[in-house]
Amino acid sequence: MQNKDSERFGEIITVLNEVYGDPSKSLSPLRLEFYFKSLEDLSIEQLNDAAVRIGQTKTFHVLPTPAEIREATQGKSEDRAEFVFEDLVGAIQSGIYCRGAVFEDGAIVKCIEAVGGIEQVSDWRTDDREWHRKEFIKLYRAYSTRGPWPEDKVIGAHEHRNALHGYTQEFMPPALMVGNQEWIERKMLAGAKAPELQEGGVK
Repeated sequence: MQNKDSERFGEIITVLNEVYGDPSKSLSPLRLEFYFKSLEDLSIEQLNDAAVRIGQTKTFHVLPTPAEIREATQGKSEDRAEFVFEDLVGAIQSGIYCRGAVFEDGAIVKCIEAVGGIEQVSDWRTDDREWHRKEFIKLYRAYSTRGPWPEDKVIGAHEHRNALHGYTQEFMPPALMVGNQEWIERKMLAGAKAPELQEGGVK
């Protein structure tokens, strides 16, 4: 979120407080600031969707914590891990070993490092895919409980080799980008090279 989203952010949190908290007590500026800082990496659309999901599922009348809001936005790690694995497979098929990738969810990079790095991951054989899926999901769930992790990058073979030869970034092949569409668009506006990526993974 950005500063321009602060008004809408306040409205969403206020509604959650009216429904689940104590509507007779307004939220203090310090508490609102705490919620904003804890959730500012989310888009205002994600926050709104999370509020809707909470309204559909939450029954206890206690104001959701930032962690509960984040969980409603991203989905529980048990559910999300399945989709994340498919995103990684898509990145492998799109040449992550050579091109590298920037992941919005840094937990994926932690998992790649834990299983031996991008070269090892890129060498996963199709006939072992189910075993790798189960192992990756276990790792992702473990790392997710320690997060959230900031975006992170896996350096591809091209970038590594070109850097050794002193080539600048402009001569390197663009890295893949894996994340939701709004995050990718923000990275592109910030000057990152981001071809052929779409929400939820790689084209």
